[in-house]
Amino acid sequence: MVVTQTLANTTEPVEKFFRLPQFRAAALNPSATQLAYIREVNGRYGLLSMDTATRKLMPVADSTSADVVEFRWISDKRLMYRVENLRVGVGDNEVHGWYAIDVDGNKVYTLSEGLVSASGTVGANRGLPARAEFLSRVKTGDPDDFIAVQFAESPVRSTLLRINSRTGARRTLDPGGLENVIDWALDANDVARAAVSRDKNALTVSVRDSETAPWRSVGKFSQFENAGFTPIRFDKAGTLFVSARLGSDTSSIHRFDWVKGTPEREPLVSVKDYDIDSGLIFDEDGKLLGVRYEADQEGTFWIDPVWKAHQEAIDAALPGRVNLISGVADGTVLVRTYSDTSPPRFFLYETKVKKLSLLGSSRPWIDEKTQARSDVVRYIARDGLTVPALLTLPRGIEPKNLPLVLLAHGGPNVRGIHWGWSRETQFLASRGYAVLEPDFRGSLNHGWKLFRAGWRQWGLSMQDDLADAVLDLTKRGLVDKNRVCIAGASYGGYATVMGLI
Repeated sequence: MVVTQTLANTTEPVEKFFRLPQFRAAALNPSATQLAYIREVNGRYGLLSMDTATRKLMPVADSTSADVVEFRWISDKRLMYRVENLRVGVGDNEVHGWYAIDVDGNKVYTLSEGLVSASGTVGANRGLPARAEFLSRVKTGDPDDFIAVQFAESPVRSTLLRINSRTGARRTLDPGGLENVIDWALDANDVARAAVSRDKNALTVSVRDSETAPWRSVGKFSQFENAGFTPIRFDKAGTLFVSARLGSDTSSIHRFDWVKGTPEREPLVSVKDYDIDSGLIFDEDGKLLGVRYEADQEGTFWIDPVWKAHQEAIDAALPGRVNLISGVADGTVLVRTYSDTSPPRFFLYETKVKKLSLLGSSRPWIDEKTQARSDVVRYIARDGLTVPALLTLPRGIEPKNLPLVLLAHGGPNVRGIHWGWSRETQFLASRGYAVLEPDFRGSLNHGWKLFRAGWRQWGLSMQDDLADAVLDLTKRGLVDKNRVCIAGASYGGYATVMGLI
């Protein structure tokens, strides 16, 4: 395919888009006195910390043979982190271990060496067993502990574990009386008091009034119907928050009525056309502050007026961007800010003096003035179903009869489109291509109707959605029907092959 249009940024090298980010992630500890972040150090990703008062930097963890790729705060003074080798292909990766460490870089403990160690031998699963994931920090007892959830497949079930990050000692948090639990909700005392169990195709929601009280069922639903609700988390006062549809196409956040044994009818937070089933933000005292969601863009519904005021001030200082904030309301706030033309940047915001300070940029070499704009659009499929998609048009040329690359996402039962800067999308747009990314039927987060319409439709109606997306753009004159490409990986690879067929 030959592109003849002249663009301002067609001379930018491929490496400029696909080079790994310089600044990868950041998070404040519970008291917002320390900031931990991942950034490039001597050609590898290392974990560093910074005192938010003095701005003194300190290395925490690094390696000459592996990269720190993610981390969690366990307490104010201790973290856990995971490493991989990002300099090789995914299939050649050798190190996937989890480690715990003090914020000053001391007292390292190997929680899990992963599937294969650097020596090529099977690694040890020490404190953190196989198929287990971090769930939450603890609020009671030893602050060096954390809670993880371990998954099993036959039958599908999960187990809660309390693990000590210094010794690896673990114990099962056995609530007793329940089988085949697939989801848990903990109260402010680290006690499991709501759960979802699965028996074949039936889901049962159970709750209990205290750690010693018996479990009682408050609903049994078919997982193949638009019914039921899912417990999420308790606040300090004992209010249980759940995600429920209650006859609506989309799910919302509701309080649970303990007397009636059902979610309250009026939602606490809802977003038109999109599901919300998580994203609750609590302070360290267990008070609900707000709810983070993803609609056309990410956003936060703040319940707490102080945090709402902080959000408004930061949005005014960084307009036209998604600004996600966290930290301590009367101290230091971390800001992660991005847009469709700008990769993420990180700021610290001092609430008392209302001052923003730049920490770092993930890709400072990207000039947002040369990047293409992306918009969430919707088109009507041949059976009348409305399908959302992300459309990116090349910058600097007339949006008429453009060559198109359609990117089919993997999964397929995931949300595929996320408004923000994308290296693949921006590279293609820089070469003059329009880029379309549909959330075809079967995709999540857009309501039950779109999800349900994808059942048993691989290569059928799901494939029609991709073709109809292209037809919509060609009818509007945006795209040249004779210059269309389809690409994707995983399910997107299957959809690519079916598109050719």
